[in-house]
Amino acid sequence: ALSDHVARFVEEHGRVDSERMRRVYYGIDPTPFEAAGAARGEHRADLRREFGFGSDDPVFLCVARFAPQKAHDVLLEAFARARAAVGDAARPRILLVGDDPFGDGRQRAEAWAAERELGDDCVFCGIRRDVPRLMAGSDVFVMSSLWEGLGLVFLEAMSTGLPVLGSRVSAIPEVVLEGETGLLVPPGDPAALAEGMERLIMEPALRESLQAAGPGMVRERFSLDRMVNETLAIYEELL
Repeated sequence: ALSDHVARFVEEHGRVDSERMRRVYYGIDPTPFEAAGAARGEHRADLRREFGFGSDDPVFLCVARFAPQKAHDVLLEAFARARAAVGDAARPRILLVGDDPFGDGRQRAEAWAAERELGDDCVFCGIRRDVPRLMAGSDVFVMSSLWEGLGLVFLEAMSTGLPVLGSRVSAIPEVVLEGETGLLVPPGDPAALAEGMERLIMEPALRESLQAAGPGMVRERFSLDRMVNETLAIYEELL
């Protein structure tokens, strides 16, 4: 099983005894994300020039399919509330990377953004091939998932040194260590998500403390070598 959450799900719904399962977390190659994070200042300036943001505007980034699982409606409602709450103290922005190859999820999200009059503060970027650069240039990675088997994109964000704001649901708490690499809020709760956004907008010291532990934690717990070694160990156990 790729997470403890998935193992519990399989045990309950697939009726497989937990003693017959082993959990092996997915691993990623963090190199491109760490390299982007090392050039954070350059990417931050480039991102703000590309999208016309102010140099001090706090930028949230979400990289996700526009699928019901990702709850973009919750995310946009939360962003609208947070933007209103901080008022003139800051001008938060949000970049939404991704599309919906199977439906009209993006179009519905664009309609929600228009209804909330988010204007230029909310940018729909579509499919991008420079995600590490976008992560390094942003201030917070945010995703309002209703469930996740693991959440590889959180690992990518943390490898870049990006603090995470996510949902306290399914496998996400196994990946994002609350208070260490990110903040977690109840799923489907725009008020709680907005409160997390407000904190991360108004407390740059909190953002800095959350980003510091990400790269090391990913290398320690979610490396490719660890995934391979744990998988081989299962074969050895069976043989």
